[in-house]
Amino acid sequence: MTFLPTEGTASKFNLATVEYVEAQNANQNEKLLDELTKNLDEVLNQVLAEDRAKISELEKLLTEQEKKIESISTLVDSSNSTLLMVSGSLRRELGEVKSSNQDLKMSLDNIKNNIDNLPKDAMEELNNALKAYLGKTQD
Repeated sequence: MTFLPTEGTASKFNLATVEYVEAQNANQNEKLLDELTKNLDEVLNQVLAEDRAKISELEKLLTEQEKKIESISTLVDSSNSTLLMVSGSLRRELGEVKSSNQDLKMSLDNIKNNIDNLPKDAMEELNNALKAYLGKTQD
């Protein structure tokens, strides 16, 4: 190729073959890939550092929430046990009150039935007392 300059400032420009260009591209790609591979961990760490910090904070918050939930669960279980004991005690006491109420009702019914006979009994008792007194005074 005689039209290509070989001397002077124009000689800086040379034609390259396709194979040479492909080889140079492959070489550049290899170098770039090696450099990226070396820096990939560092770049990923920089990119993911903020996300890792957020994840770490979320883990701490979740741990705190788990502790609070366990505490509340224990408190609820304790309250449930206490409520069961109190409700059992209240049922027994209510049964006793019902029984006492029935006894009181029966006593009131007896008094009510006997109240009609009370004046009659009192008069007979007074009459007997007067007879006894009068019987003593006449002796």
